[in-house]
Amino acid sequence: WYTSVKNTILPLHLAYRTFPGYLSSKADKRWDNMFHMHPDGTIQSDSGIFGSVMQGEEAAVKFYNEWVAEVKRIVPADRLLVFQVSEGWQPLCKFLDLPVPDTPFPNVNDTAAMKKMLAKFRREAWTKVLAVPVVVGAVAYGVWKFLAKK
Repeated sequence: WYTSVKNTILPLHLAYRTFPGYLSSKADKRWDNMFHMHPDGTIQSDSGIFGSVMQGEEAAVKFYNEWVAEVKRIVPADRLLVFQVSEGWQPLCKFLDLPVPDTPFPNVNDTAAMKKMLAKFRREAWTKVLAVPVVVGAVAYGVWKFLAKK
């Protein structure tokens, strides 16, 4: 769990929180909405899951275990499924009282997919921060030159 978070969602989170990701995400709500994980719409790198992962494996595992214990304390046992995606459909479908689908259990957020998403986010962010102002500047210059001839 720790290694997965450290190598996948933490780099995405940090890219979002720094230049040019932060500016880019404000112009593209797909990314902004994906990263707003807290009810108040904020993400704080120095607290919660991300802060604990940045402190190291021991702090992250402690945070995770305390979080799971808190959820188990609050949510009634008959309304809670503690689930590992590696378990596949069976426990989830049993909990929901649904038949197990014939399709394979999806595995869409593996490390390779997350790294691809990070590369796409960075590429889009730099494109917006660099290319858009250059194009706007070139158009403005062209308009200025055109109007100056009149």
